Amino acid sequence: MQRRANPPTRSAAAAATPLIAKIAGRATVAATPLTAKIASRANATGTKNNTPASRSAANIAPATTTIRSGQATRSTSRSRQTPTATLRGRPPTSQATRASTTQTQLAEAIEKLRKKEDELGVANWTITELKQKLAEAEELSEVRLKKNVELESVVRHLHDENVNLKGKIRVQLRFRPLAKDEMLTNQLAIHTDNSITWQLAGRKEPKSAAFQHIFKDSDTQLDVFDQVKDLIASVVHGYNVAIFAYGQTGSGKTHTMRGSVQQPGIIPNAFQMLFDMKNALQDIGYEISYSASFVEVYNEAIYDLLATNRTKLTMSDHVREQFIRMPIDEMQAINNFLRKADAKRTTAATKHNEESSRSHAICLLFVNSSNKFSGEFGVERNTK
Repeated sequence: MQRRANPPTRSAAAAATPLIAKIAGRATVAATPLTAKIASRANATGTKNNTPASRSAANIAPATTTIRSGQATRSTSRSRQTPTATLRGRPPTSQATRASTTQTQLAEAIEKLRKKEDELGVANWTITELKQKLAEAEELSEVRLKKNVELESVVRHLHDENVNLKGKIRVQLRFRPLAKDEMLTNQLAIHTDNSITWQLAGRKEPKSAAFQHIFKDSDTQLDVFDQVKDLIASVVHGYNVAIFAYGQTGSGKTHTMRGSVQQPGIIPNAFQMLFDMKNALQDIGYEISYSASFVEVYNEAIYDLLATNRTKLTMSDHVREQFIRMPIDEMQAINNFLRKADAKRTTAATKHNEESSRSHAICLLFVNSSNKFSGEFGVERNTK
């Protein structure tokens, strides 16, 4: 006789339901929507069987399925959630895209390098061309300098011939304008460019004299300088020159040689011309420097007007070596030089001049010149 198993009572099922529901609830909370979907399908299947056994099985089976599915789902969800979070923060870049970007950047760098090489090539070509032009210009400049030196040599030769024709020793006469008291007396003088005839009071016969040139009383300081400037230029060409004014007190010697600020005489005009010559000759290879001394001869003694103390110099053949030389490089230096010398000259009052010089003043100008093309070095000449 078979004994049939009794179905579970309502009390047993009721006792099991809260525990299963509790487990199923926890599992369901941790489950993903996919797990919840599986659980709902299991519940729907159990609902078709209205028998107590089927309801109990339905209550148990879905819970078990939910737990298992929930565990599987949790592990699956965890394994998928990590990379998903990473991919959302930084979009994935394929190796092909990175390689393409690298190739593009490399191509751009190569193109820039090629352009720089082209620019460098053009710059090198320009530099080479400029160097060639510079070499040609230097060669041409040197040729021109040599030609200018040759021309300057020809000019110097012609200048020397002109000086010889006029005479290396020239005596010229300058008339001083008459003073007011001199105009009251009867005086007469007739002259041409190189001769003069005059009649002295108390004498019956007139007298005459000839000179290389005679200046009229209306001639200016520049007119006088024009007659001697070729001699002064000879100093730069290598000759020694001496120019001096001779005459009685009040005849106009200081005015002719020194002049004034408004009417400069031979000395300041000579310096100005020599500075102009220096600037012109520098362009054809000349190096020229000037220096000057100023001395006084008084009562047969020599004094250096540039010295601090008035000391008599020893007379000898080399007396010039005792003179102080002042470098002269501009006209302002000339003015200072002349003022310093004038302040120490010996003067005294005369009938015609309240401050007449009682001594012979000598201004010495030293010229040192050299030319790298003509081979002239250290040539020193002086003018007085």
